[in-house]
Amino acid sequence: MGHQNDERPATIASMFTDARGSVESGSCVDIMAKERRETLMPPLPSRQTPKVTEGDIRREIEIALSRQGLVRVFLNAQYSGPARGGYTRAGLGTGTADLVGYVLGSGRFFALEVKTNTGRPSPEQEAWLAQTNRDGGYAAIARTPEEACAHALNASKGLEP
Repeated sequence: MGHQNDERPATIASMFTDARGSVESGSCVDIMAKERRETLMPPLPSRQTPKVTEGDIRREIEIALSRQGLVRVFLNAQYSGPARGGYTRAGLGTGTADLVGYVLGSGRFFALEVKTNTGRPSPEQEAWLAQTNRDGGYAAIARTPEEACAHALNASKGLEP
């Protein structure tokens, strides 16, 4: 036995569509879809990647240098601010590198100023790096762990930055 009407039965959504197939604004289907979007679909996170800081890069560099095993470096923690009712400054001073240490085996002074891809050294930092190199140490800017390891390799070979 065949169907007398070959058309498919109407769906709820089809009952609220206009000639273009669009859901009528304010219809039950439109309202239900809007409520579903608002309750079941949280807003998407921003597509911006988190900003990488010098601290993030420095930590990666410390790990890479430790694994490489050519230099020993230490964080030159800079601090200035209130302490015990007065004002204090700590660290090696203005312009000094973020990581300081020595080349294993030779004892040559080794220092890295960590910068992001867009970061620029201050005039004091540039002067300190230049003076350290003139005095026989090895001081350079590193923007990636790979660059830091290349500097450590050069320093261990007695090369200049």
